[in-house]
Amino acid sequence: MRPTSVGLRAATSRSAHRDRGDVVRRLRDAVGWDETRYAAAEQQALAALAEHGALTSAELAAAVPALREQIVTYPGKPYESRQRVCVHVVGVLAEEGRIRRALPAGSWASAQFRWALARPLPYLPAADSMTALARHHLAAYGPVTAADLKWWTGWSLTNTRKAIAATGAEAVELDEGIGPTIWADGRIVGAWVQHPDGHINHTLLTGPGAQARAAIETETARLTAFLAGTRVTPAYRTPLERHLATTTP
Repeated sequence: MRPTSVGLRAATSRSAHRDRGDVVRRLRDAVGWDETRYAAAEQQALAALAEHGALTSAELAAAVPALREQIVTYPGKPYESRQRVCVHVVGVLAEEGRIRRALPAGSWASAQFRWALARPLPYLPAADSMTALARHHLAAYGPVTAADLKWWTGWSLTNTRKAIAATGAEAVELDEGIGPTIWADGRIVGAWVQHPDGHINHTLLTGPGAQARAAIETETARLTAFLAGTRVTPAYRTPLERHLATTTP
């Protein structure tokens, strides 16, 4: 997905400068980099993308030796690990809107992305951008909770609530643990999951009526054709979703 001025301004305006400072300090303490060394690595990364086009983080590190240096994260902790400097430099460049995610390396469901240079975006007021981004997110993924949107954007809870209120969104009540849902006429009528063999399995929690049932069957067929065998599994699986995934309709 190409970045927009709305998304960039809404999601990064308050954090990009702070995060750059945090990364510079982290690399200074871990590998002895100063501001000059960091700026040089950034320019080398941008030059590599300009020369080669879209690159994965691994390919970018291969093209820029400085980005191959490694630091130890959370030293002494059970989850201690080693990371390439590339991860941190690329993260800040993306947050500042100087590079963007390009197509994934693999299928559209792959979590490994390539990076490419980003075109400059116009300035937009942060409050307006946050409202617009919240509206897009609600339209695409709603119903969501304020906590969901807060986690996705990185906003404070106060800013999240302000953005939601400014969209004019209406509150709805949801049962916890229901997973992917089926909606009809503004209410949840069932749940669905993709079965291991690729087909869509669903269950109805209430009788939605003949017209809604027909629409659900049509949408089930459309989604099955769209996925075309690609397996999609929720990162946080609920008991109902797990049950449907192992039940033969």
